[in-house]
Amino acid sequence: MNIEVYREDQKARQWWWFLIIIPISVLCLWIGFTMIRQYFADEFLSGMVLLIGGIIIFAVGVGFLWLLYAEKLTIEVRTDGLYIRYYPFQLSFRKIPLDKLKSHKVRNDIMGLGIGYPFRGRGKVYNISGNRGLQLDFVDGKRLLIGSQKPEELANAIDIVLKK
Repeated sequence: MNIEVYREDQKARQWWWFLIIIPISVLCLWIGFTMIRQYFADEFLSGMVLLIGGIIIFAVGVGFLWLLYAEKLTIEVRTDGLYIRYYPFQLSFRKIPLDKLKSHKVRNDIMGLGIGYPFRGRGKVYNISGNRGLQLDFVDGKRLLIGSQKPEELANAIDIVLKK
């Protein structure tokens, strides 16, 4: 039976992220709306290009706002392994088996945002907020770095699963 031992949901809530995304979104919405309005106001323009361009730019603006709202990193420790999902870029959980785990440690120096590959092909990073997390080292030399607001609790949950 697969039982959840630990779960953490994180959302991107850095102030600088809002300063970047919201002005870009508002600009796209304004340009798109202006193009669509111009299409309906002026019958002499080459209308279809204006209309389609306006709709696309408007949709990009809405998409950026939706991404800002929907982006979420979910970490679950279950009795059969570690599960990670970075929504909307990953629609389903990625299972990381813990049976080949050599060691894990809390780190306070995680940089970046998103999914990255900082270990030259030998590992992956999932981070959405902050600079704290848990580094997992596997027997095959690969690493996994997971950003967490509660890395100590995540490490304890992994210890509980490994002791069973």
